[in-house]
Amino acid sequence: MNELAGMFLRLNLFFQTAIVLVVIFLVFFIGLNLIEDYLEWRGTKLSRMSSEDRRLWISRTWPQGLFHWADQKIQRVWDKILFLIFTKSYWWGC
Repeated sequence: MNELAGMFLRLNLFFQTAIVLVVIFLVFFIGLNLIEDYLEWRGTKLSRMSSEDRRLWISRTWPQGLFHWADQKIQRVWDKILFLIFTKSYWWGC
């Protein structure tokens, strides 16, 4: 880990700033997509359930619900990121 920090500190200020901005963008991109998807999923999920399914869904603990939701959404977020990477690299000629 110290070697990685040393490599980062040896870069010039422009590259350090660019790396930090890219990391911040990725964190916000992933976070906002997860929040948006969760709110959309929760609204449609409860409205489409039968009363018995709704009772079972509400009775499970919030960590179980969060894990189930995150398991479904992480793949979607990575698909979006990979799409952006590959479409940009196509247009940049990389």
